[in-house]
Amino acid sequence: MEETSSIFYEEIEENILSESHLLQSSPISPSEESLSPSSPASDASWWRQNCNLLELSGSCGDFGTLIPLLVALSRQRAIYLAPTLLGTGIVHIISGGLVWDIPMPLQPMKAIASLAIASDLTRLEVSIAGVGIGICFLLFSIFAGAIDTLHRWIPPSVIGGLQLGVGWKLAVKGIHMIQELPWIENPYDCKLWSIFSGLSCLYFLKAQLSSSGDHHSGTPVGCWQKFRQKFPVGLSLFLLGIILAVMNLTNTRHANTNNSSSDLDQKDTIQFTSEAFVVNALKGATWGDWKTGILEGTLPQLPLTTLNSCLSVCLLAKNLFPDKPVVERRAVSWSIGLMNIFFCPMGSMPHCHGAGGLAGQNKLGAKSGLSMVVLGVFKITLSILAHYGYLLTLFDALPSSILGLLLVIAGHELALTGVSSVAHPKEGTSWTAFAPGKQPDLTVTLMTGLIIVGTGKTHVGTLCGLITYLLHESGHVEGSSNDGVTGDTDLATEDSAGNEEYSPLHRE
Repeated sequence: MEETSSIFYEEIEENILSESHLLQSSPISPSEESLSPSSPASDASWWRQNCNLLELSGSCGDFGTLIPLLVALSRQRAIYLAPTLLGTGIVHIISGGLVWDIPMPLQPMKAIASLAIASDLTRLEVSIAGVGIGICFLLFSIFAGAIDTLHRWIPPSVIGGLQLGVGWKLAVKGIHMIQELPWIENPYDCKLWSIFSGLSCLYFLKAQLSSSGDHHSGTPVGCWQKFRQKFPVGLSLFLLGIILAVMNLTNTRHANTNNSSSDLDQKDTIQFTSEAFVVNALKGATWGDWKTGILEGTLPQLPLTTLNSCLSVCLLAKNLFPDKPVVERRAVSWSIGLMNIFFCPMGSMPHCHGAGGLAGQNKLGAKSGLSMVVLGVFKITLSILAHYGYLLTLFDALPSSILGLLLVIAGHELALTGVSSVAHPKEGTSWTAFAPGKQPDLTVTLMTGLIIVGTGKTHVGTLCGLITYLLHESGHVEGSSNDGVTGDTDLATEDSAGNEEYSPLHRE
């Protein structure tokens, strides 16, 4: 949902692709340059050098991805809000200020979060899915070549289908939320707000989707067009929802006060549900909970996080910050594994380090780990409000007309990422004009996504997608041959034997 990151990806794509073959063919070497042993945040000069408004601006670069998923999962009671904010705040400070001196992001795992929202996964199942991811990535950090092996086993077309299906389900969930609202009876939450906000978002999103072509073609862009391209749609929509929620709560409190003026013992009906900072979220877990959490959460998320966190984010960090210590895949795997094993049993939302968040935060001005320290302190402060119930009450009052629209936009972005990963347009055409030779990949992607939506089972869709891919590769399905056409090579490279390999530059 963070549109600024897509432009930035294209600016650095060529540099990243030149190293993609080395990434896939060579395992993690223990002799890679290690992280700086000293803590940047402990140096006073580091604070003076990096303390500026750009770092503060950059810390907000990934809010468009975080907000709709965090709010929806909190309202659905699929996570505990206080442990989520406390845990992610601590990880932000450690990863940004103590380990990596870069704006290393912390993003919600989109497949798990989207499936939890669309399929009504319980807190137990979400926590189990996060623990499963944590165990897998701790194993990846021990067995160096496991990440590369997994990347070679699962084709990009199947991963794109996962993103398409999960994004589709999330968007449908948002549409259902809007559909259940009255047209205008409730002035704070009605379909009219969704229509007005949706048309406004479409106006700005259209400019942001076309900004990539303007950037590469050299077409001059006016001031208003630049404003449309940079306008934070998701964050602005969330702020509108907060304003409406506060107005609704204030009006409710005022009405209750007037109604209870003759009864001094009657209390205000606005209830604040407090949450503990540490919760045993796995208490009472059954075999069925573990089965659902692993099959519907861990397995769909695993290939997405492997590509986005352990492969793309390391290459992106090397290109954006060549003067900083190398961010090793082993260290990133350790970080993802430890944070999810430690915080998910407490009820936290599963998180990972994402390349899209790194690009977005850097684009908005974050150049050091200070932005992550600021964001970590901010989240820890919010966790105190969540602990006393204020934040959850505000999220519960957020209009469904706004939250539903946020979920539609987030689902659209995730689904579009999946389709775009295999359906690259020919130069000079619209994105719907698929390049020659990509039809088999697109078939696999659509098959995977449609079965996920139709059956509601991500592991079934993934299995069918893999079978379809193998049939295409074996030549048993018509159209599996590229007829001598290599197709679009923007996201592909060739190895020394002339076989096509795909770059890991896929956003989660």
